[in-house]
Amino acid sequence: MAKPRALKKPSSHHHAVEPLTEWEGLVDSASETRRHAKRLYRRLEARAAAAPGAATAWALAAGFILGGGLFSRLTVRAARAAAVVALRGAGAGIVARGLLELMPLVENLPAIEIEKST
Repeated sequence: MAKPRALKKPSSHHHAVEPLTEWEGLVDSASETRRHAKRLYRRLEARAAAAPGAATAWALAAGFILGGGLFSRLTVRAARAAAVVALRGAGAGIVARGLLELMPLVENLPAIEIEKST
């Protein structure tokens, strides 16, 4: 097996240079990656504990997308249903806002008496 070639790494003293093998650099990179992964895992674990329903929904969505479900008929149907619900909600909001704006006008109208016909 080939002996790893030495790389030069500046030390804390600017004038001195100490050798660093490729393997030591890889070990440093691996341990740094492991630290980042552990930190990310702890953050995700804390978020999942704070909101388990949201974490489950995100996990299902990620699995659906990674499983190839993004470009399927189910996705088209779900997007269509979401658009219909959103548009109905927006339409109801517009109507409600319009009625609330008309309320002051209706309150100032004189009362109308209605007679019953026999």
